[in-house]
Amino acid sequence: MVEVAARGRAAGAKCPDCGRFSDRVHDRYERRLKDLPLAEQRFVIRLEIRRFICGPADCPRRTFAEPFSRLAAPYARFTNRLNRALERVGRPAGLRRGTDDLVTQGHDIARSAVQHAACAGRRDGANVACCGTRAARGRPSCRSTACGAR
Repeated sequence: MVEVAARGRAAGAKCPDCGRFSDRVHDRYERRLKDLPLAEQRFVIRLEIRRFICGPADCPRRTFAEPFSRLAAPYARFTNRLNRALERVGRPAGLRRGTDDLVTQGHDIARSAVQHAACAGRRDGANVACCGTRAARGRPSCRSTACGAR
């Protein structure tokens, strides 16, 4: 497995609520993002994220995390590149075959991750078919924020 440590280079960030720039660091934490394999090795990015303090008293948000929207969505465990690959593999090949192909290529991916990525990548609004068996029993079928089959 290949691990890369990364962090943002910007001096600060804009608050998502009020839009004011802040460079006052409140805390730091680490996110581990899986990415596409590199030379048939699993590839993980250890991303250090800073939490900034939003200073104005009229802003409802006291702290906010440094955004890395070009790399990954907030709270995501996979990079945007890996999500796009999962969408491409999960739809045409079918869930089981697509997941098996990814495992042979060096990915450490659960079948449900491929299922959610393929479901979220649909543009026709037919997300309900994502997790059909649980949905047929009347239970919430999917906990993914990207999936519409809740």
